[in-house]
Amino acid sequence: EISQWLALLGAFSVISLLLLGLHLAGVQLCLFNRLTGLPCVTCGASRAALCLLRCSFGEAFRIQPLLTLLMIGCGAYFVWTSFWMFCRREVVEVEITRSERLILLTVLCSAALLNWIYLLLVAA
Repeated sequence: EISQWLALLGAFSVISLLLLGLHLAGVQLCLFNRLTGLPCVTCGASRAALCLLRCSFGEAFRIQPLLTLLMIGCGAYFVWTSFWMFCRREVVEVEITRSERLILLTVLCSAALLNWIYLLLVAA
């Protein structure tokens, strides 16, 4: 399981570095933005990630609030899971019921919609 975890982390890191390189080179990757001129739901995620790397949390949140919170949450989850895997040699599994999954999906979709509305208002 640890080798799978490390392989997933390595693949994510390589993809992130490639996308970051394209972003820094000025390549506009968002097809939605190129076609409509409007920001997509994830617009600004690369810039927000760069701000997080510079520890500019406020700037990252201003650029892309939802994905900034998700990136911070995923980072915290990675640290927590890594601690349990490497120190305790056990994996904690969380079971989510069908109704909890529906509530989680509803909350995530609502958050994505509110985030998109925020991005559209900021871009205007």
